[in-house]
Amino acid sequence: MARILVVDDDPVDRMILESLLTQEGHDLTFAEDGARALALYRKRSFDLVVTDLVMPTFGGLRLIKEIIALAPDAAIIAISGMSPEQLPLAEDYGARRVLRKPLTQDSLREAVSAVLPRKS
Repeated sequence: MARILVVDDDPVDRMILESLLTQEGHDLTFAEDGARALALYRKRSFDLVVTDLVMPTFGGLRLIKEIIALAPDAAIIAISGMSPEQLPLAEDYGARRVLRKPLTQDSLREAVSAVLPRKS
């Protein structure tokens, strides 16, 4: 089980992510934008951040840059449906995996498995 910070401004997308990730037994915390996510990240340890890229005011690209500045080895998965052309940029900023919405259980499971730190 991993502690995962899920960041998405769309309540339906948050519900989908919750459904997909809780099936795998993960402990989830949610934020509606990058600013709230960054504040949570600074207060609590997370094994993984799953962030949408397009959000009002403080988007996912900025969040990725801020988190990587704090923790260069942070595990981040970037997701986008509205602006998939930004996904390669998210990788350049430090996201370890990128996924295009709509997400599938298999694609999310594979990405999470690939980026989570291995625990002994």
